[in-house]
Amino acid sequence: MGILSKDLLLGATEVPTQEVAIPELGGAVVVRGMTAKERTLFEKRFVTEHRGKVKRNFDDFREQICVACVVEPRLTEADIAKLAQVRADVIERITNVAMKLSGITEKDVDELGLSSETPTPTSSSSSASPAN
Repeated sequence: MGILSKDLLLGATEVPTQEVAIPELGGAVVVRGMTAKERTLFEKRFVTEHRGKVKRNFDDFREQICVACVVEPRLTEADIAKLAQVRADVIERITNVAMKLSGITEKDVDELGLSSETPTPTSSSSSASPAN
């Protein structure tokens, strides 16, 4: 396997999609992976910094990834509370595909969720790497 040219690497902008069957409901949804920027912004939703401490909050993680990645039917932030009431097996199936298409591993989620209060280096930046 050869080394990619810069143009080939930077041209890799087509994000994969996958239809996810939901036989329990008699249909399917279309899930789209995230770009690098979309993933960064997504991860930042779960990490905040206040007074030098990083706080991680994974409330609605599965619902948020469904909103970020389900493109048919299109979901919005207003749907999060209703998504929380959907059968767990259905949401988990969608979440697993969304994570796979976005290159998010269980290890990535574990790293994002490290201790709820972790001291951060003094900096003017409010972002925590690699979180969105």
